[in-house]
Amino acid sequence: MPDFDKKYNPVKIVLEENYRSSQAIIDASKQLISNNPREEKHLIAAGENKEYTNLLPTLTVYESEEEEMLGTLNQILELVNQGVLESEIGV
Repeated sequence: MPDFDKKYNPVKIVLEENYRSSQAIIDASKQLISNNPREEKHLIAAGENKEYTNLLPTLTVYESEEEEMLGTLNQILELVNQGVLESEIGV
């Protein structure tokens, strides 16, 4: 709707506290999207896991979708074998 702003007079709401991700995840995400042409958000971790430091995020490059699937599965299985709960693993 080209006239949405005139019709409804929207208010901009900026949420800065993230209750789902650790600060390490937020920082990694910011780094990944830093070249996107959009307004930068200043997010901070605020939930129980904000200081979660058991395992920092990693970036892995695979040659194919199948290699990515198998590599991801192997990483998950390795974490589970080390005692990490499946509910604590994010992909």
